[in-house]
Amino acid sequence: MGAAGGLKVYYKATQDNTNGQNSYVDLGANLLPNAYPTYTIEAWVRPLITPTGQAWIVDQHSATGSAGRLIVGASNANMGAFAGSWYETSTSFGNTSTFAHLAYVAKGDGTMEFFKNGVSAGTSGVYITAAPNAQNTLWGQDTNFGSFGCEYRGFRINSTELYTANFTPPSIDGGLTNVSGTVALWNGLSGSAVDASGNNTWSATNFSFSEV
Repeated sequence: MGAAGGLKVYYKATQDNTNGQNSYVDLGANLLPNAYPTYTIEAWVRPLITPTGQAWIVDQHSATGSAGRLIVGASNANMGAFAGSWYETSTSFGNTSTFAHLAYVAKGDGTMEFFKNGVSAGTSGVYITAAPNAQNTLWGQDTNFGSFGCEYRGFRINSTELYTANFTPPSIDGGLTNVSGTVALWNGLSGSAVDASGNNTWSATNFSFSEV
């Protein structure tokens, strides 16, 4: 879709349910191998309601939920991750009026470092491993557990440790690009659930895509 004068059109992706339940994009299986890989999950995101409880940017689990699970997002309104138990930072996930760039970087030693707007929010002292192979990775979540919905301007999973120190975040407008190692990408330049990395076929449930 074009715009007057040939300007680019940017999009936002919205969980239709403000409590975040059963609102997700299925990214497919085997994006995040187990055995303590390195990877980076990042998004331009803002909560749709005042954050309380949990927000799930990524949920990786089996259909029964019994074979291991990885969640990154927020716990008690702060940036956090779950792999057997929650690890919570003291950095707020965000607010309803402002988009923030959030990055979750899994390191080779199994720990995870959290960044908000390019500034480190700390490193978990426990192993953060992905769920077992062959399980689908969801942007959002497909359960009825409590969480809050979000709006996004970009989303990317990369198989490397993209950020090792404080950094300047990519632009909110199309700044998340298909850099080397990218396994899943929505860059805000498509008005549908299409993987801009070309690696996967996505399907959306209770997610909408609209012009900014």
